[in-house]
Amino acid sequence: MAQKKDHCQRIHDMILDYIDLLWKNRKQTTMAGTKKQWQAQLNKGLLNITNVLYAAYTTDYVSYSLIDLNETDGLNKLLENAWTLKSAAFFSTTTIVTIGYGNVVPATAHGRLLCILFALFGCPLAIITVGDLGKFLSELVVHCYNKGWKLKKAVIEYMAETSYFSDKTIQNWDSDLLSLHYEDLILGEGDISASVVISVFLIYNTIGAVVFKITEGWTFMDSFYFCFISITTVGFGDFVPKHDP
Repeated sequence: MAQKKDHCQRIHDMILDYIDLLWKNRKQTTMAGTKKQWQAQLNKGLLNITNVLYAAYTTDYVSYSLIDLNETDGLNKLLENAWTLKSAAFFSTTTIVTIGYGNVVPATAHGRLLCILFALFGCPLAIITVGDLGKFLSELVVHCYNKGWKLKKAVIEYMAETSYFSDKTIQNWDSDLLSLHYEDLILGEGDISASVVISVFLIYNTIGAVVFKITEGWTFMDSFYFCFISITTVGFGDFVPKHDP
């Protein structure tokens, strides 16, 4: 934690020094030689800041949110509260379900060792839990699917028996009814068509995308992409929720 704080403070000081350099040399662009020297000096300053930022990120995972020019006290507060109950729960959940966004990571040797032990036992338990939950949801979808087809079948049979419709309409209903029997014959009682599975997946993904679009201010495409990456447990980490629920 102290090393991360030192990195952040160093970056903070370098940025302020760079701003001072810009302010002092803002009028030294009248001569060609002075302009080149000024540009070389600014490029050197930018390169130094870039190197320090890269080192801070690769060694201590210093994120952009830790660097605040306007609020030095906020740095200490943010570092002290880096591991809150919410962030720890988020880290634990994304670890055992093997998503791993990478925005919250252990930085010490002890923390990494604990993470290995936690994942060693937590991942199999999560796989069992997710498998049972998936089985329950699939059975629920199949049950609703079969109920819907049976209801459609009953409605078609009832409508076909009434005399309030033309022969052409009844023939169309009979065709649908025969197609329904054929569908039931192929699928059976416990199966479900691939189109229904894909539709449920897309609807679920779309609902999540709308929620994240509203709460995070992302575009719909970015939200849909984030939900898809999360559901498939890929977890690139390029999009991570920033707001508390």
